[in-house]
Amino acid sequence: MIRDALGGYLGFTWGKHDSSNLYPQAYRYQAARYALVDFLKQHQPEFFWVPWFVCDDLTDALVMHGVALKRYHLDDEMLPEKSLSIGAKDFLLYVNYFGCADRQAGMVIERFGGMQVLLDYSQALFAPAPECLATIYSPRKFLPLPDGGLLVTNLPMEPPEEQDQQSVERCQHLLVRAVEGAEAGYGHFVSAESSLDGQGVLAMSQLTSKMMTTAADTRKQRQANYNYLHSQLAATNKLLPLAGGDSPLSYPFLVSEGASIRERLAKRRIYTPVYWQTKNAKQLNAVEKNWVENVVHLPIDPRLSPENLDEIVENLI
Repeated sequence: MIRDALGGYLGFTWGKHDSSNLYPQAYRYQAARYALVDFLKQHQPEFFWVPWFVCDDLTDALVMHGVALKRYHLDDEMLPEKSLSIGAKDFLLYVNYFGCADRQAGMVIERFGGMQVLLDYSQALFAPAPECLATIYSPRKFLPLPDGGLLVTNLPMEPPEEQDQQSVERCQHLLVRAVEGAEAGYGHFVSAESSLDGQGVLAMSQLTSKMMTTAADTRKQRQANYNYLHSQLAATNKLLPLAGGDSPLSYPFLVSEGASIRERLAKRRIYTPVYWQTKNAKQLNAVEKNWVENVVHLPIDPRLSPENLDEIVENLI
């Protein structure tokens, strides 16, 4: 039997699930970017500072909804540049990059103050929300879900009045992958992702809410897979020092020739995403550009067996 591809988007899985939902105190949205938009609409900073090194989908949504943006660069420790200062009525977004920047998130809160910092934990689903304005999560990056985003905040919020009604149409890639494999479902995955563009602020669908249970061992297995890859690759990983966080999205492996490594892995049906191929590439500084081009995001999700992890390592050495 030919194994399925390693890495790439998640497919629907069946198995033992616990009955508790993630972050029961969270406000639920169609997608994390719209959770952020809604928070900013309701709490209205003068300017919203966003890193250049971030997903275009997020900034496109902010611009579409009229948020006044300012941008900032990161240094080689994944921290806002030391020269950055923000206004007293401004908010700043910091991303927990690759789910490995818990320490940096704490440093950003300490530097700018919790009442001016929002955190993007889209790549750090199981990391608890620190004390700050708000934290957004994107569970579909970790779990087989068609859509959905979470907002955790202690500030008052009016939840969206309208609910997303299109989740059923976004489920096809989850089902196709489970039966026919990653390649057969990829087109459906792209279509599902694209359908989230240009949306208004909607509440999470009833379907996604019901599906949003997490396998009991998801977090533990992700961390174990991360730790194993780190034990094999730390000596050659240039992205150091590297902390594991609370079950990161991937194992970020910084090399000199990222594109060639990704191509080699893809030929073996080991798929690694690029974070992020932004339309603002010319605005990135040298450090940020190096992360885009040369960090290879190795899969660590619970589908992977020890033999799969060894195969990934063997194709890197």
